[in-house]
Amino acid sequence: MDPYEVPYQGFFYDSQSSDIVAKVIFNIFIFVSIVFSISWVLSRRRSSSSPIFDEHFPDVSMLLKGRGVRLLAGYRTGVSDEVLYVHTGSQYICMVKKWYLMEQVRQNTTHLRIFTRAPENVRRDWRGLAFMDPFTSGYSEFRTLFDLSLLNFPIFAHLDGARFGLQYFDNSMEIPQSIQLDALKFSQLALHILFATVLLRTEHGKPIDHVSEEIGKVILNLDGLLHSLLQIHVDGRRWSDLEPDASATDILKTADALFNPLILLEIERATAAKMEEQSGHEEEIDGWSFVPSPQSAWITTSLLSHLLSYKSLLEEEEGTDFSFLTLRHISHSLLELLLFGKHTLAVCLHTCLSVMAERPDWQARLRKEVAAHIVGCQYGEGSTDTQITDECFEVEAACLPWAKALCMETLRFTVAGWPFNALFEATRDGQVSNHNYNAGDLILLNEPLVFHDPVVWFGAADRPAAEVYDSVSSRKRPFNPFNFEDLHSPATAYLVSNLLLNSGICHPPRAFIYRLLLVTLVELFGRGWKLEVGGLLPRPGNTKDSTCRFHALGCSLHPLTLLPPRS
Repeated sequence: MDPYEVPYQGFFYDSQSSDIVAKVIFNIFIFVSIVFSISWVLSRRRSSSSPIFDEHFPDVSMLLKGRGVRLLAGYRTGVSDEVLYVHTGSQYICMVKKWYLMEQVRQNTTHLRIFTRAPENVRRDWRGLAFMDPFTSGYSEFRTLFDLSLLNFPIFAHLDGARFGLQYFDNSMEIPQSIQLDALKFSQLALHILFATVLLRTEHGKPIDHVSEEIGKVILNLDGLLHSLLQIHVDGRRWSDLEPDASATDILKTADALFNPLILLEIERATAAKMEEQSGHEEEIDGWSFVPSPQSAWITTSLLSHLLSYKSLLEEEEGTDFSFLTLRHISHSLLELLLFGKHTLAVCLHTCLSVMAERPDWQARLRKEVAAHIVGCQYGEGSTDTQITDECFEVEAACLPWAKALCMETLRFTVAGWPFNALFEATRDGQVSNHNYNAGDLILLNEPLVFHDPVVWFGAADRPAAEVYDSVSSRKRPFNPFNFEDLHSPATAYLVSNLLLNSGICHPPRAFIYRLLLVTLVELFGRGWKLEVGGLLPRPGNTKDSTCRFHALGCSLHPLTLLPPRS
């Protein structure tokens, strides 16, 4: 072998070549390490929230199928591992593990709309909160406009709405001699009143001769629509043989098709009235003494027309920009108002009229008060009409003190919004136009807090019931909502006083429901209608026992009979 011949050392033996290979291998190693590191970090982030699904959502696939939660775009943890946010593309859903976290979530969320309940198969310790789609960045401005319109809604429009709603409801009944008021009829009565107040543009002071067939169809479709939406909020799905998996999105599309023609018609009327107003103003400037006739004046007699009027006023006087406003904003807000307003007003009517049916002396007192007000109201001239002025609605006014006390006490323990049909216990303040109505006593019926969701109180098969400390036996026992002492225990104080009373849900202002309830009572009893109940209602055995003061009067309530005045 030639000593000067370099032996074969294999490939890449050269030092320069080996440096290049080392660098390539090192870069590949770094790249793979970075990829694995990123994957590990992502897996850790997902694993941090995966116990939520593993422990509390044993069948999470069902949550994403036919339960109103579809097209899952992503999820993230919020305040803690006990709060879960889900974004579905058009809706935000927040589920909390403990009730007290609702308040914390509510304070940190600007678009909280309504509470909802998780489906049975994923509901163990969790409850859900649904967030409506905020549409655009101007959504909060529109909500402000909508709330201000409700607060500034004219008094006479409440009166016309209640009167026209009652007439529509009366004319839709097949038996004019009497009306059996069960839970379904109370719901229909509330919907007729709200529909006439919110959407029906009528001439002030004119009676209704007949029920339009088109209006009847709209109310019927709207009733089914609200019922379907309520089922989705309460049960997580719509229970229907035809459309078992109908989602909230489908219902909202149906609402758009139902409301948009009414909204467009009102916009056309408002535009025509505005142009006529401007034309009259121009003639006045040219020297003409032009006074618009009542027929051409822009008189708002529905909440929808008032909303458009208020929008125009803010645009002209304050320069507010509502260019983002779409038909969808108005349609969905009207749907929310009708949904919450219907169930709130229905519960108020059911509660108040049930008491009146049980107390004929209260009925006589109310009829006497309304009759005296018609002929002797200090704010208006006497007439045979049940017209009441703006001043009559004020709590401080001396008008109709007994009717106001009934309405305010009824409204005080009727929760507007969630949970539906829930009632809470409160005490009388007794301050109604200097009349003291047993201040400090429990109000009216004192029904249990929640009827629609016994799981809240009694527990489910996979979750123990809520417990309270029994001072007599010195042991813990299951919470009983029918027990007066349990309702005042520290364990339930937060839920009763904070969660239900200060839920912060989108619902009609209580002043709006109060006015509708007041004018409905005035219309009913001012015309001489009477209420009867077929049977005695259950009474506590020992009325002096504090544990019996809170009894379930509404659970076995017989249907009421509404009798028209004798001719």
